[in-house]
Amino acid sequence: MIEGEKILLINCSYPNYNLAIEKMKVYYGGKAKEVRSIEHCILFNRIIDPFDGVWLSVIFSWDVPIAIREAKIALDLGKKVMIGGGGSYYVRHLIKSETGIDAVYRPVDA
Repeated sequence: MIEGEKILLINCSYPNYNLAIEKMKVYYGGKAKEVRSIEHCILFNRIIDPFDGVWLSVIFSWDVPIAIREAKIALDLGKKVMIGGGGSYYVRHLIKSETGIDAVYRPVDA
């Protein structure tokens, strides 16, 4: 994602609390033109249209198919897309083969 863009953060593991979403709000808050997060992982044109990019976060690997589905929608609409979170690590090969996106994963600080 690029500075000055409008970014939509999506918790694909809702209703579980997602610390990565909160961290990304802070990180992009000072860099992006606008940052908004939503809990439900269902993209409609009217939701995504104003945004330049979408960041999808998964806590659990069983939520990855949801992130892949949403990433495909965003990519079809010409949006920049990132997928990350702890749940993406062991299935990053699936994410890459289905979407062409390299999953972003960083270990959680102890």
